[in-house]
Amino acid sequence: MSTRYDIGLVTEDSRLVQRIEEMVKEFGYTYKCYANIEEFLDATFEQSILIAFVRDPKNPNIAAELAQTAKQVDPGSFVICGVLKSLPKEAATFAKKSGADIILLEDELFTSSKLEFAITQALRASYLPLKGSDIIPGKELPFDIYHLMPQRRKFVKFLFKGVVPDDSKIQKVLEVGEVYVHRSKTHLYKKYIEELNDRSRAGLSRRCRAQFLALYSQYSNLVLTLTDQTERTSFAEGEKLLASVRALCQDLLATLAEFSAAWEIINNSTVGEFGSVERAPAVAAYASVFSLQCGLLKIDDIMLVALLIDLGLVFLHPDITKKIREDRFNELTSSQLEEYKSYPQQSLNVVLDRKIAMTEKMRNMLISVHERSNGKGFPKGSFADKIPIESQMIQFCKEFDSRTVVRLGKPRVEPLKVRDDLVIEESKKMDRFTETFLGALTKGFRE
Repeated sequence: MSTRYDIGLVTEDSRLVQRIEEMVKEFGYTYKCYANIEEFLDATFEQSILIAFVRDPKNPNIAAELAQTAKQVDPGSFVICGVLKSLPKEAATFAKKSGADIILLEDELFTSSKLEFAITQALRASYLPLKGSDIIPGKELPFDIYHLMPQRRKFVKFLFKGVVPDDSKIQKVLEVGEVYVHRSKTHLYKKYIEELNDRSRAGLSRRCRAQFLALYSQYSNLVLTLTDQTERTSFAEGEKLLASVRALCQDLLATLAEFSAAWEIINNSTVGEFGSVERAPAVAAYASVFSLQCGLLKIDDIMLVALLIDLGLVFLHPDITKKIREDRFNELTSSQLEEYKSYPQQSLNVVLDRKIAMTEKMRNMLISVHERSNGKGFPKGSFADKIPIESQMIQFCKEFDSRTVVRLGKPRVEPLKVRDDLVIEESKKMDRFTETFLGALTKGFRE
């Protein structure tokens, strides 16, 4: 039986080797390094991700060759190709068609946090968790269900597409514990649950999880597409992506209107630590719940802005995002802090550059999420009268998420208590949110 690694690395670049070693140490991944493609072909190891970076300016199609080779060796692997900045657009397109899942320019490998996001999505978010209670007796499965084999660090099929599970099979699922669906099939899982039209509490719980996972899956695709610097998304493609995500937001919003206390589902279904772009779907879901309670309008717009505000995080230097993830924000140098404070503008630039249609109100909402009523926020330092109430809601939900996120080794907290304590705390300080906003929260939460 061959050894399986999380990451296979094909490169002679010592900078990238060091970069991966630091990531492996932080996240607990495993990896194997190959000096060149020939060494990779001679190996008998398996890997979930192959990262290939071969600097050969004389061969613009080297990325395509590496992608083709990787997919032939392991069709199920996730392939990330690092390329020189001078790579022609046609060569990048050819590499994509040859099997590369993501193409990163050389500077992105070392000066941005996009690699962390891509690897996290490929390793932690390729398979998303379901509950045994989500499997319906007598209803044919339109997707495969997987079980994690911890020793091999591999997902294996547990129930196959087309099977009609009976009570005994569902009992086996319950005995196994957590099972998984592949991220590419979350739309089928969502349809499978919604077809039941079960409005009971258990049914709404299943529906909420299915809709949230579908949103999370599409959000991941949205981030990788909008931040791809090797190609430019057309206006039509940008509109299509936005419409898809908006529709998922609206579906989830409708369910949360009936099932508002969905804290456990949202928290447990989100991959990623606080301070990373992966938390955005959770923040958007919390924003929908709280906005409903406070009577805000156009809540799907608020959810979209909550999803788009963190796009700029993937462009930050990895040293910055690592300090944020490790709750060492106060250790940021002055230049790092300045770069961090510019990320909302970077997020807006991505939206505008990719021709994502947003109203002027939504653009103002996005750029104001980190502003504070005392004028000490960023990126503009706006005062209270210039900060939309919707932006304050997203900022409030970011803080709520940071205090309720499930962390290993730390006790769980009671979300409603955290929510109410946060309102009381901010009402005493009055340096971040406006009196109008805090009043709306107090009234909405009380009712």
